[in-house]
Amino acid sequence: MKKNYFIIFLLLLNLSCLLKEKSELKPLFSIKIGFGTNEIGGSFERLNNKMFKVTYKDGFFYILDPINNKIMKVTEKGEVIFILFNGLDNPHIKEVNLQKTETEDFVIYTKLYRNFKIIDPVLLEVDNKKNIYFINRDPEYKKMFENIGIKDQLILKFDSNGNFLNFIGTDGINSDPFSAITELKVDNGNNLIVKENLDDGIYIYKFSEDGKLLKKARLIKEDIPVLSSEMEYTVDFVDIKLSDFEDEVYVICQFIKSSIENFSIIRYETMYEKIFVYSLRSNKYEKILFKVNPEFMDLTKISENRTIKSLYGDNKMIMKPMKEFIGVDLDSNIYLKDSELPLTSAVFNKFSLNIYDFSGRNIRNIEVTYPEGIDYFSNFSVVKSGFVYSYYLKNGEIVFVKIK
Repeated sequence: MKKNYFIIFLLLLNLSCLLKEKSELKPLFSIKIGFGTNEIGGSFERLNNKMFKVTYKDGFFYILDPINNKIMKVTEKGEVIFILFNGLDNPHIKEVNLQKTETEDFVIYTKLYRNFKIIDPVLLEVDNKKNIYFINRDPEYKKMFENIGIKDQLILKFDSNGNFLNFIGTDGINSDPFSAITELKVDNGNNLIVKENLDDGIYIYKFSEDGKLLKKARLIKEDIPVLSSEMEYTVDFVDIKLSDFEDEVYVICQFIKSSIENFSIIRYETMYEKIFVYSLRSNKYEKILFKVNPEFMDLTKISENRTIKSLYGDNKMIMKPMKEFIGVDLDSNIYLKDSELPLTSAVFNKFSLNIYDFSGRNIRNIEVTYPEGIDYFSNFSVVKSGFVYSYYLKNGEIVFVKIK
């Protein structure tokens, strides 16, 4: 009898893991949109056309503002303790050097405001020693290359006190600039990893802590691993994400089946997506991290209304958006974002955060609902510790929230 009770207990425990939890979107802090010292973006219209970037490291948010040409370091309580700014674009900001400041929690930080010629910055990353990397466009250092375009992206490196250290180009320190960087990441070996999208492939660069080029890899869709049973499918990249783990790159690929109906209509069907782990060490796809299968919604089980019919016509089954890969934490848990199928024409603001262990077992589902009436919300971001955050724009403020 006791054995039966124990089995029932385990079943209930497992079921509880699969139930959706509701995230309260715990507000962390907010920043006003504007041109002030502690503000971002000038106006929503300008910010919407040129979105700022955010990264999180060891309890601090680092925010890159491409409108006001500055970078801010902010505590989880919203205290701005560091600003690297272009003085020409921010004449109201004055340099502050090693000024002690006490937060409402009586935590003392050193406040630093440093002036530097930041020009049209994009992307941002911070290493394990709190050195800051970001891409700066230098108009004095442009080179034209046939079929590549203007190469004007340099990765600038600053120490934690805002002192300029060096700049990194395609071959390391003080070398030629990049042209199309799409992601920066510092791995757990404190190496800087750079992703660049060019016409002939996606390039991954690995630089040591002192700026030496250690590795350069080229990824093309023709090299994606395909089984004999998948030869009829069209296979292509969905996304490539850099990893916190040294020498690992996550490659998300879509497998599509095409068929001809009524002798003329070509029908495309997404069979599944695979998340591969590509090794920079071996230059090979080493394993499948996760396989994402399509999910469908039966519209016949939803009460009849005109909005659904206007959106989906007479279709009975509709494929939901594919789950989006967000990242992996230090415990090798896999994070996916699940979007529900919109049933109204209103802006959709409800998602789920699905968490799987390294074996692919679903261990947690968190329902996330953003407030109504917001202008924009970001994707989920997961850091190595498993902390998940997001932010949204509403009433002239950017609100940072904790999801998990």
